[in-house]
Amino acid sequence: MCDWGLFEKSPGSYFNTPPVWAIYVTALNISYMNQQGGLVKYDRDAEQKSKMLYSLIDGSNGYYVNKTQKSMRSRINVNFRIAANNKLEDKLMSEAEKLKIINIKGHPSNPGIRVSMYNAMPIEGVELLCQFLTKFMAENPAHLSARL
Repeated sequence: MCDWGLFEKSPGSYFNTPPVWAIYVTALNISYMNQQGGLVKYDRDAEQKSKMLYSLIDGSNGYYVNKTQKSMRSRINVNFRIAANNKLEDKLMSEAEKLKIINIKGHPSNPGIRVSMYNAMPIEGVELLCQFLTKFMAENPAHLSARL
């Protein structure tokens, strides 16, 4: 089914119709990304966005906690917890939604907060998130006694 040589050697037949719309849309997206600066730009942006968020998490004096080894951290998906009071995570997600920061709930097997910073996420979006997280931390002290 994915034998492109067979497609080429079968002109005029309909061995299997490739997903033309998906291929077309992918080509448009790749063209746009190349016009923006290509892989170099998106690699640089991913590095900048992840450094910004990890710096905030690591500099929060334990308010936000990411337990992933630094050498193994993803630049695209960042997981963290409010370790001292996991109950605050629901409040954080609710308040984030008001700023249109959505779908940041962690996976059931890895609960907490999960922020995805794919290529379409602009740097300004991560800046807004970091401002929000800083404000949330200041307004919602976490106490170790509230740990779940």
